Amino acid sequence: MFGGPVSYGLFWLLTSIPVVSLAYLLFVLATYRIYQEIGTKNPVANHKIPYYITLQNEMPILFAGIRVMFYSSFSDIEGVTDDYEYELSPKSGIKLETDLICKYRGEYEVGIKRIILTDFFRLFRFSFKNPEPLRVIVKPNLVSLESISAGVLAEEHLREARKNVTRPDVITREYIAGDSIRKINWKATASSDRLLVRRDEGEEKRGILLLPDTCRYSNDEHDYIPAENRVLELILALSLYYVKQGIPVRMLALQKNGELLYHTVDNESSFEKFYSVVSDIYFDDRFTADELALSLAGMGVTAEESNAVVIVGNEDAHAGKLINFLETSGVTVNTYVANPESSLEESV
Repeated sequence: MFGGPVSYGLFWLLTSIPVVSLAYLLFVLATYRIYQEIGTKNPVANHKIPYYITLQNEMPILFAGIRVMFYSSFSDIEGVTDDYEYELSPKSGIKLETDLICKYRGEYEVGIKRIILTDFFRLFRFSFKNPEPLRVIVKPNLVSLESISAGVLAEEHLREARKNVTRPDVITREYIAGDSIRKINWKATASSDRLLVRRDEGEEKRGILLLPDTCRYSNDEHDYIPAENRVLELILALSLYYVKQGIPVRMLALQKNGELLYHTVDNESSFEKFYSVVSDIYFDDRFTADELALSLAGMGVTAEESNAVVIVGNEDAHAGKLINFLETSGVTVNTYVANPESSLEESV
């Protein structure tokens, strides 16, 4: 108890270090500034977009031990890592200019996820979630395929799908329950936003009937975002491939309120609108393949309908009723399973 001024001086110095360190860290927490910005909030999957980060120290003291953690499940940031600590000199800042790549279609957060602050003596560390995350709505990537598996559609079916129009459709009327999909005038439907059928039964290109599975099989975004992204990639890639072959594509899918979304694309110039429609496709756990089969039954699919391509979003999906219904109606069916673990080229 009687160590003299040196002992007491050391005692109070060591006692005050944690207090000073904590006060310093609280001061840094209150005064540091961090900003981030991206080139667009509606990027396309697997395309680079500009990304900027600014760390700013507006105070006359050194800021040490600032670490930035990033969202990495659905996006990548080029040239920036999580394990680097930044030091900011008084009245200075650091600006990082790089590129961000979103991996999947969907709506999710990107950029800075957490911020970690550490004091000089490594006694305290504050870790907290970024209060202003960047949220993006990502569009699906469009991949142009050079070829697809020979088993998808036999060559004779492709030739059948390429049949030319022999007589133009001149009169249309609104769709009535029980009308065959074969009678739908897709061009007139697309321009009027109403389901129209031909009254003059001219022969048209039969094309491909595309039936994507829009069921959400999981509540975990780490499962459903990659799977749904692959479904949309397959829709776009296959549609573009067939259109380039001169084959029209007619897509039917369950959407909000259980309504049936229908859209057709028959040339490359109309593909941009088709891409926009596909980008906005909505997934829900109620939109099963069985429900899609019931909707198609109500519309009257017949053997005259084109070859059908069914895209299911999960290998455990119950699509048997849909496939059975199409086959018993005389429709040739080919099925894809959207597997996000393999490349798109391997899938087709």
